[in-house]
Amino acid sequence: MDPDVWEGGGPQEAEATGKVTSDTVTAPGLQKAFGKHNHLLGQFLYCQPGSPSPVLLKMFDDEQMFQYNFTDRSIVPRIASFKNWASQDTFSSPTDLEFYLQLCNSSMENFTQAAMNITPETKGILDIKVFTVHPLTMGEPNTLICFIGNVIPPALIITWRKNGVLLKEGVGNTGYFAMKNLQYQIFSYLNITPTYTDSYTCNVQEAGDSTISVAYWVPEYPIPSEVLLDALCGLALAFGIMFLFTGFLFLYLTRRLHNAD
Repeated sequence: MDPDVWEGGGPQEAEATGKVTSDTVTAPGLQKAFGKHNHLLGQFLYCQPGSPSPVLLKMFDDEQMFQYNFTDRSIVPRIASFKNWASQDTFSSPTDLEFYLQLCNSSMENFTQAAMNITPETKGILDIKVFTVHPLTMGEPNTLICFIGNVIPPALIITWRKNGVLLKEGVGNTGYFAMKNLQYQIFSYLNITPTYTDSYTCNVQEAGDSTISVAYWVPEYPIPSEVLLDALCGLALAFGIMFLFTGFLFLYLTRRLHNAD
């Protein structure tokens, strides 16, 4: 993490893993958007044997704003509204970017080999959830979202299956989003037209691991509110009539026993 301190008012104190510079940067656009508060604007670089690597992220406090793509030297904003702030000055100078690339390559060749079979591999327990973008309506187009959190390292193979059959069309993934504690999250999308007979699975496999984590999604059988209301009213009426009949029956039996005595 190589953060720059942005002073939005008052003294600034920052702690981060890595080097913290004392330079104060002026960010009127950010100051206008987020108010006069102390924030940390930094860069995070991660390297790994699998893809994607290397990846350079621009962070605002604990939120990712931009990702630098070393392949085509493009800047990818996390959300569309950040495009207004994306420019060649968003990340470090070309000289620094070249240094980051060489640093990743040398780390892969030297440090990884030196630490192999000595330090344990860090892995997170995946948190997977599947849900729809829009309220469920049978026969109407919708989109399934597979949220995958607690990703360490950010190297996953994500596939979708419908009734056990692998799907390749209508599938899309976001990039990895950096979170707190060096964790990542990613979203996968699948366009569907749900029916009652279909079932879907989001299958996640970590690179270099044969284990596959599976999250299921099966369409529920929603009951229209009017039908449910009519059913409850009918049930209440039926119980009322039954209890009324039972009351008259007990009253009749009590009077007969009283007359017999």
